Amino acid sequence: NNNNNNNNNNNNNSIIDEFELSLGISSWRNINTEGFDGELKSRFTDFLVSEVNLKKQIIRLTDTSVPKQVVAINEDKKGIESENEAKNEFVKLVGEDETNLFLDFIKNTTIDQQKSASFIFKPADKNIRTNIHQKVRQFYGSQLFSEAHEDPKQKNNFSVRVCFRGALTKQKNTREDRRTGDKPRFLCFTLCKENRDTSDAILRLSKMLRVNNKTFSWAGTKDKRAVTTQNITAFGLLAEKLASLNPRLYGMTTGNFCYVDKALQLGDLFGNKFEIVIRNITASDDQIIQAVNSLKLNGFINYYGHQRFGSNRNVPTHSIGRALLKRDWENVMNLILNPREGDQEAVAKTRELWATTKDANAALKIAPSSMFLECKILSGILKFGLKDYQNIINTIPRNTRLLYVHSWQSYIWNSVVSFRLTKFNPNQPIAGDLVLLNPSEFERENIEENELTEDNETASTQSKELIIPTIKILSEEEANSGNWKIEDIVLPLPGYEIQYPENEVKQKYLELLAKDEINFNKQEHFQKEYSLKGSYRKIIQKPIEIEWSIKNYYTNDQQLLETDIDRLQNKKIEIKGEGEPKFRALVISFILPSSTYATVCIRELTKRSVTQMKLVK
Repeated sequence: NNNNNNNNNNNNNSIIDEFELSLGISSWRNINTEGFDGELKSRFTDFLVSEVNLKKQIIRLTDTSVPKQVVAINEDKKGIESENEAKNEFVKLVGEDETNLFLDFIKNTTIDQQKSASFIFKPADKNIRTNIHQKVRQFYGSQLFSEAHEDPKQKNNFSVRVCFRGALTKQKNTREDRRTGDKPRFLCFTLCKENRDTSDAILRLSKMLRVNNKTFSWAGTKDKRAVTTQNITAFGLLAEKLASLNPRLYGMTTGNFCYVDKALQLGDLFGNKFEIVIRNITASDDQIIQAVNSLKLNGFINYYGHQRFGSNRNVPTHSIGRALLKRDWENVMNLILNPREGDQEAVAKTRELWATTKDANAALKIAPSSMFLECKILSGILKFGLKDYQNIINTIPRNTRLLYVHSWQSYIWNSVVSFRLTKFNPNQPIAGDLVLLNPSEFERENIEENELTEDNETASTQSKELIIPTIKILSEEEANSGNWKIEDIVLPLPGYEIQYPENEVKQKYLELLAKDEINFNKQEHFQKEYSLKGSYRKIIQKPIEIEWSIKNYYTNDQQLLETDIDRLQNKKIEIKGEGEPKFRALVISFILPSSTYATVCIRELTKRSVTQMKLVK
């Protein structure tokens, strides 16, 4: 055992709260640096996020003008060879006649017809439908999307319906909407938004443009309480039309327009650059230097952060995920519907009415629009009856059910990584640890599972196929050779296609799974329904390009960081006041790979939970 990392939450002023413990978060990377108080996300301009693309370029919004000349970026022309491959794959699935009809549909549908055109494959079993979805995504994902289709004349007779991504929904295509022949298919633009999440921003753009929200695709969803900058692609959209919205957009701006041949897909990013203000800090400059140097040298435990487990401390999402995996449908329903502490008044009244009367109709009548999932379940109760729990739960969109079970996987992973780094040497590999043999390929695929569409049959049409990487189990000689570092070690998220470590860590997994009554060997088909192949995650991450400074300020409402929109408007951030500044803030910036939590990094730096940092006043 190495005392550099342990569960002592009193040593050197470090604090772990009860909520973190309930999420499996119970350790520090380096307990020997002193913790300090501060306030995180006091203002949304205290948390700036800029996407870092696959070329490791930081995305900035620098220009809102429409380009005079169309700049075509030809990144991925598939050509005749790919067309032939696509035809061969579809012939294997549905036969030559239906394949030819499908290809004719793609080739002969005009842009004017795309808004209403669709192709419906013949009814087929679930495996064939799943493969059709995958092949549409693989070969035509930038142009088409697929969805489940039920024959209106014959219940439970399912097929696959394919539509064009650029279809307009509320008005006819006009000449200015049509993509001209010299322009590639996609508009690429930079979106800078303030205090709203990515999906909300895209929904707003879709409504204003009167286009289907599936017109847009992006590499990853960004934080809400922040100022974030990222690239978006849109099928068949003209820069002039999007740019004309800027004067009417609230809390977001678009720019850096160009045309590309390929849509962004989920995971098409290296990571994100974060610029973060921690206000009202208590630490001396020497303490900050020590804490930052430790973060640079040791990194942080790559925990899944609070965001992964929902906003309600009393019913974290992993508890619902556990009930789903146990097929305890009644408990799933109760966990979602029953009263909770901290609910807003209208939500609390709806829950209380349901709990006391079991009158789904009455509860639906008073439920606010924010209770989307609860309303789905209440409607399911009216449709199927109170005791048909499984059908009631199936009214919840599949992507939401996936979020719950992925949250449970994250809880198990957090618990096991705490065990590994506390029980055994936290600074070097041990015999039986796992390392990746193809880390660069895997890291691009290691994306957040909360990026899923509302399609009830398939995972996101934007996402890539999940790659299960090649894993090596270290022998004792290899673990002690110096060829592998602690940063190389990965742990699996539980599933039916992963390799467990060959040491005591494996027993910890089995113990936790047994406690939750989950057995992947007995539930393989059921786990496949929830895409629980499993995956791998590095146990330690190190921030890249850390920079920091101390800023003194007078009042808590003073803005301390300059945003992309401030720079576009030539707005200078000046910190003025009378006399000496009353407060000190740490301003820190760094780059993290995708699927890594900045708040977990800040947790290691300050030795405080996110909840505690928000409570400090």
